[in-house]
Amino acid sequence: MCTGSNAPRPALRTFATRVRASMLVKIVSPLIVALIVGSVVTALYAGWLSGRPSPSEISATDLLVLGLLLVAAAVALSWVTVRMVTRPLRVLSATARQVAAGNLDAHFVHGSNDEIGQLASALETMKLEVRSQLEIIGSQADALQEASLRITSARDEERRRLARDLHDGLQQQLVVLQIGLGMAADRVGRDPAAARATFAELGAEIERVLDRVREVSHDLYPSVLRDLGLTSVLRSQAGRIPITTRITTDPHPLPRLARDIESSAYFILSEAIANVLKHAQASEIAIALAIEEQRLTITVSDNGVGFQREADANGHGLTSMDDRIRSLGGDLFITSGGAGTAIRASLPLDPRRVPLSSRQSGDVLPGIEQVLAETAGAGVFVGREREIETLRNLFEEAAAGQGRMVLLSGEAGIGKTRTANELATYASSRGAEVLVGRCYEGGGAPAYWPWIQVLRAYVRGRDPAGLAALMGPGAADISQILPELSRRLGGTTAPAVNDPRQARFRLFDSITSLLRNAAAARPLVVILDDLQSADTSSLLLAEFLAGALEGCRLLVVGTHRVELSPAHPLEKTLAALRGEAATTIALPGLGEDEVARFMEVVTGARPTESVLSAVYRQTEGNPLFVREVVRLLAAEGRLEGEGEDQPAACDLDLPETVREAIVRRMDHLSPACNDVLAVASAIGREFDLAVLQRVSGIPVHRVSAALEEAVAARVLVELPTAMAPGGSYRFNHTLLRETIYGRLAPRRRHRLHRRIAEVLEELYSDDLDAHLAELAHHYEAAGRGRAGTRAIDYAARAGERAASLLAFEEASCHYERALRSLGGNRRRREAKVPEPRRCDLLLALGETQWRAGDTPRARQTFTEAASIARSLHDSNRLAAAAVGYGEGSGAYEFAEGADDILVGLLEEALAALESWRPPRSSRRHRRAAGEPPQATTARLRVKVLARLAVELYYTDQVQRRAALGQEAVQLAQALGDPAAQLIALYGRFRSVLGPDALDERLAAAEEIVRLGEEIGDRETASRGRHLRLVTLLERGDRAAVDEGTEAWVRHAEELRQPLLRWQVLSFKTMISLLEGRFADGEAFMKEALKT
Repeated sequence: MCTGSNAPRPALRTFATRVRASMLVKIVSPLIVALIVGSVVTALYAGWLSGRPSPSEISATDLLVLGLLLVAAAVALSWVTVRMVTRPLRVLSATARQVAAGNLDAHFVHGSNDEIGQLASALETMKLEVRSQLEIIGSQADALQEASLRITSARDEERRRLARDLHDGLQQQLVVLQIGLGMAADRVGRDPAAARATFAELGAEIERVLDRVREVSHDLYPSVLRDLGLTSVLRSQAGRIPITTRITTDPHPLPRLARDIESSAYFILSEAIANVLKHAQASEIAIALAIEEQRLTITVSDNGVGFQREADANGHGLTSMDDRIRSLGGDLFITSGGAGTAIRASLPLDPRRVPLSSRQSGDVLPGIEQVLAETAGAGVFVGREREIETLRNLFEEAAAGQGRMVLLSGEAGIGKTRTANELATYASSRGAEVLVGRCYEGGGAPAYWPWIQVLRAYVRGRDPAGLAALMGPGAADISQILPELSRRLGGTTAPAVNDPRQARFRLFDSITSLLRNAAAARPLVVILDDLQSADTSSLLLAEFLAGALEGCRLLVVGTHRVELSPAHPLEKTLAALRGEAATTIALPGLGEDEVARFMEVVTGARPTESVLSAVYRQTEGNPLFVREVVRLLAAEGRLEGEGEDQPAACDLDLPETVREAIVRRMDHLSPACNDVLAVASAIGREFDLAVLQRVSGIPVHRVSAALEEAVAARVLVELPTAMAPGGSYRFNHTLLRETIYGRLAPRRRHRLHRRIAEVLEELYSDDLDAHLAELAHHYEAAGRGRAGTRAIDYAARAGERAASLLAFEEASCHYERALRSLGGNRRRREAKVPEPRRCDLLLALGETQWRAGDTPRARQTFTEAASIARSLHDSNRLAAAAVGYGEGSGAYEFAEGADDILVGLLEEALAALESWRPPRSSRRHRRAAGEPPQATTARLRVKVLARLAVELYYTDQVQRRAALGQEAVQLAQALGDPAAQLIALYGRFRSVLGPDALDERLAAAEEIVRLGEEIGDRETASRGRHLRLVTLLERGDRAAVDEGTEAWVRHAEELRQPLLRWQVLSFKTMISLLEGRFADGEAFMKEALKT
């Protein structure tokens, strides 16, 4: 039986409100009134006339008076009508003139919601948008003016420098030539031999002057740039660079470009190269030019020492470089760290193309900063033209308001992350904000880890007031997984939601609303990397978000491996997202031509056909495999030489797998570097420098040297300091970490994991909650014994924390880990597992399983817990297992019949609570929790009584279920516990269903509403309102039903919970069908099914 509410009166009121708000009604209403008044006056006048002796006595004066009365009424009412329409229009017109004159503080105001009111609202919105755009244009103009002044100042300084060069250099040399020519002329007649010698010296000096003139001319505008183009002048300049230089262009050769674009690109490259030579201490430099999407992209990267941009920007000429780029409408991105420096400039070939937003100069957002750092450390990117084009088109569609989710799939090492990073770089250059969430592949990450990273990146550095406006009431929900948000906003009130599934819906809805609101301000790209390592709760949130992307400027990109097991959580998510919800792009291996381009860029020479064929055949174009093979061969010196000088394919000795290639390449690193990498691999894919130093016990300078070597070898990438102030690194690919970790001996693994856990306890002793899952993972990996005991403790605590964060699937995993560790200790000690501890873990596991919606597994778990409680003769644990078995979906709703197993368990638990004494271990456990054993037992008894009363509804034990419900209420009232009273009242309401107890049921429902409101449990109060309306309807009190329905609908909408909305729509369906309004009933039913 499903119940809900129809609300005819609110519907009529809504219709009446819309009618009253209509301007047409406001115009027509006076005319109707006029017609009625005129008719009445006319009738009265006609009656007066008819009272005369004869109608023939009606004079022309009488008719004239009647006509004048009607005309006067018409004129008066017309004047009223015209004034009603024209007065607000005049006010709006006056305001519009003020705005047109530049007064953007004037407000378009109209008191009603009629057509003129809607016009005023639209004009106000337009004015606010215009003011916002003017502010953006003003800030851009100010920035451009500042840049223009700096460019002018730089140009003046350059002119002064040129004047000094001409005065101090060329002018002095010309004066010397002039004097020399005079001396030579005097000597021609007197001493011809001396004159010839003087002419020879003057000839050499003339050559020096010409060289100097060429240098000055080249600095001003190289003739080769004018004659042959950017590529030629760049290769000419590369010949004078004293370090290894690699140049790539795409397309090859690069076509000629506009003069201002080529000259700007040349000076940008010159400044960047000069910075490398002066400051970087680099041994190689890579220069890449590419034309894509009507933009010229210039990338200059080196393997030097890096720099701090804030401290060194002026000294490195970056400000003038940025000014030059911005004057052409371009963007400049800079990342620098242990892997060297990468400078990427993007110039529009068509200056009329305008970016999507007004990102200020030099702004590098946290998300794109991480992407650029990883891109700089990953090396060359080739191929994927078709996939990149598709991704860019999807981004442009999303930026235009057609939000989408994209899934990049492929085998390990195929380039999913790198492809997503290339999209992120493009999106950032088009004005979008990029947020990145990396799933942790090493184990031990907290619930919602990728989403926590995304939210932290967005929240970082933003104004608290603006954040509060964007999040609204959802801030309290988001603070549950992001505690620092509550501190930033000055505290938030935790939402009171009884049903955990509804609480999770609120959390998902709040995060989705935040991202949609953020995307309204500027296009947003969210990257979720390595989804195969995500926790189930994170995957469910991704599914939820995918269904809410329509109409927003948000692009969600997920990457994942293929060939997962059918039971993998991601498979269920992929099945849910197939079709219109997400676009899947499968990444194949690189083609043979692309492998050739990669090898040419890395080695500086094009490989022979035989070498290329051998590498391509062995790697099948897997980019990671290709990269590791090429680097291995280069490290072993087997790719030296060009053309026929390269070794034959049969002499290459290529590794058979990517893991073998990684192992062989690691052998070329120093023993100290390999030792540090081994420790790092046990910590995880990402690791902090502080943890690494403490765990390894290696002196700081040796750790730093080893990390520099690993970064130079592109095994590691140093993360930006904004993301990890203490210093943090990341393995370039998960296969690198897995391969290095796989070489560790088991005993060394155990020691490392134990030491890592101890270091984490030391470092984070003030805030262990955020690291509980990580500690549980490392202690479990450390083996059994004392480490196993701590693994159990931390896994149980991690389960509790995950459940409090509404990550019920993740909580179940932690409890299962604790049970595994408990069983492992049993095998090691060859002793009996502590059964009370095992029973408690099973009870906690069962609760999280039913909260996650897995009722069948939850019942299996509670059955096992009941068996252990039976063997312990523990009545409290048996009662908890019985009640848990009866929880889950529909526990207190209507079913087809009684569950015999549940009834048996509840009867057994009730008898045990009456006759068994709680074991001593159980009493100690309850006292430690701060609650008397008697209170615990009484509370459990209330739950057993109430649940048994509900289940017996489906039997003929009418009197017994009524007695059980009554006893539950009395016991709960004696306890004085509102939560226990609510459970008892639910049981009592269900135990006395029928026409003979309507008053008692109504009292129970009203008490549920009162208690729910009293303790702040608005969800329970809403359900109490539902029960009250059902009872009132059974009593036939339609007036009370209509009045209560309106309040219930409003209350349910405020809670934003699908279950409550479904109940409302079901009630409305029932009312509509009862009243014969079948069309309305069908509409409500369809809406309920959608909910």
